[in-house]
This record gives sequence, C-alpha cells and structure tokens, in this order.
Amino acid sequence: MTDPLPRNKCIVSGCENHKHEGLFVGDLCGPCFQMLTSGDPNYGNTFIHELQARVKMLERALEAYERERNRYRHANPEYTGAYFLSGGHGTFDSNCLPQYVRIVPAYGCAWEQVYEKTDRTISYEGS
Repeated sequence: MTDPLPRNKCIVSGCENHKHEGLFVGDLCGPCFQMLTSGDPNYGNTFIHELQARVKMLERALEAYERERNRYRHANPEYTGAYFLSGGHGTFDSNCLPQYVRIVPAYGCAWEQVYEKTDRTISYEGS
C-alpha cells in the first residue's frame, strides 16, 4: 500500500515546496509554517500570491463575460426573451442620446414603456 501523503513535500494543500528545496519545520515548509503561525497570508512569496492573482484575473474575466452576455441577451430578444430598446425621441444631447427611450419588456409584446433620461452617469469605475 502506498503512502497517500509524500513525506518529502510540504503537507499544505497547493504548496509545491519539497524538503530538499529549503527549511522545513516538521512536515511544513518554512513559508507555510510562518504563514500559519503568524496568521499573515502575505508572508513571503508563496503559492497563495499566485492564487490571489489568478482569482483577480478570473474575476475580471467574469465581469467581461457578464457584460457581453447581457449585451447579447438584449441585442437578440427574439431568442432570449429579454427586454430591448425599441426607439427614442425628444431632444438629443451632445452624445446623441435622446431624452426619452422606449423599452419593450419581451419580444412580441404589444406595449412598451417610456423612460426619461436623468443625466446621472454610471460607468464601470463607479457613479
């Protein structure tokens, strides 16, 4: 029967340090030991930093995907059943945006709702 935990590797899940690569305290490598005893996940240059960077990158990718998914949903209401803009009227501002827009709640719906511009700007950086 084989040992499920290799004895020459740090026992912290995700850590790839081996005993021949540096200081070990029991079955923990030095950086993991310091991280666990100090309670500071930012101690040293450990695999946690790589995981934090990967999580941030995946969060940015998810935000971009959600924006594109919503754009597709509202650009193709006949397939998705989402609401869509059916037109605009009134005076236009310097960005060519109308004062009023008409929104249809679902493709094939026989009525629409009119919304008025509030001059409140919301961007991806905040409002």
